[in-house]
Parts: sequence; C-alpha cells; structure tokens
Amino acid sequence: MLPISDAPRNSATNYCCANNAARAEAEAANRMKDEFLATLSHELRTPLTALYGWACLLNESTLADDVVNKAAKAIERNARIQTQLIDDLLDVSRIISGKLHLDVRPMDLSSVTEAAISVVRPAADAKSIQLTYSHPQAVRAMSGDFARLQQVIWNLLSNAVKFTPEGGRIEVRLDYGDTHAQLTVADTGRGISKDFCHMSLIVFARPTVPQPEGLEDWAWV
Repeated sequence: MLPISDAPRNSATNYCCANNAARAEAEAANRMKDEFLATLSHELRTPLTALYGWACLLNESTLADDVVNKAAKAIERNARIQTQLIDDLLDVSRIISGKLHLDVRPMDLSSVTEAAISVVRPAADAKSIQLTYSHPQAVRAMSGDFARLQQVIWNLLSNAVKFTPEGGRIEVRLDYGDTHAQLTVADTGRGISKDFCHMSLIVFARPTVPQPEGLEDWAWV
C-alpha cells in the first residue's frame, strides 16, 4: 500500500488560512471606510450648517454692523474649510490613482507655515484658543511644493483647533537641522496615543478609544 501524502491537505489548509486572513483584512478595511464616510459626512455638514445659519441671519434687515461683519467673517471662514475638505478628497483620489502632481521649487517653510496659520487663526480665535508660532529669524530656502506643504500644515493645525477645548493652547515651532526641517504642533487637546501612531498613515484608520490630552503632532519635512 502506498503512503498518502499530506501535501494536498497542507496546501488546502494554507489556502483556507490565507483566504480567511484576506477576508478579515477586507472586512476591516470596509469598516474603516464606513467610519471615514460617516465622519466625512459630519465634517462636510458642519461648515454648511454654519454657512446656512449665518446667511439666513443676514436676511434680517435690522442687524447691527458688528453682527453683519461677524456673519461675513464666519461665512468666509466656513467656506474656506469647505473648500479645503473638498480639495483633500480630490487629493486622496489623485494619490490613489497615482496622478498627484507636485510643483517642487525653492521655498521658505516659515512662510508656508504662516500662510497655514492665517487660515486657521479665525477658528482658533472663535474658541479663544491661544495660537503661538516660534521660528528662527534667518530665512532658509528648501525645496518643496508650497501649496501641498501648506495643506499638510493646515491639516495638522485644523485638527489641533478641532480637538483643543475652548480656552486651550496651540504652540507651533519650526526648527532646522543640517539636512531637514522639523515642524512641531503641540496642543492641549486629546492628541494621538503612541499605540495608534503606527496606524496614523493608514487610509480610513481612526482611533477607537479616547486619547490622553496634551500630546504633540509631529511633521517631518
């Protein structure tokens, strides 16, 4: 009698394990996508609600000048937020398809940071958040895409403003090394725990547990 080989059985077992692992990974990715879309819907609705509310208020003919000015600033601020969110979505699509274009040229990172701060400062002021920026006085040129780097910094600052409680503090600091620049955004919000840092660049990934306060967001350029 010839011995029966275990090779086919082992092959089938390995196939089943690989198939189950792939299915679990796909289901996890699908859940993260659903959570992302739910969050995105909320993020898109928030500025729209503010725009609609202030626009309706402007229809009243008895408003004082200071209220009109406040409404105009609120509409402008939320329109910028809405535009940025849509631009971010388009960029995700371009990145996935490999069609994201970078316009790399000499630039000053401090100027990029200041431009991003100017966009989020009204939102910080609305929550009475103290937003400070420290950087070397000397200008140092480096190669990069001004618009994309401003977008990265805007996202860091936007999250800092979003998750920092009213009356909190956000500190932005730019430092230069011999071969790199380091931008630090530190706030008194809940931050990102060390346990989640390894997943922070995974598409649709979000922490599922409350995070401790006072942690820093780091951006290396």
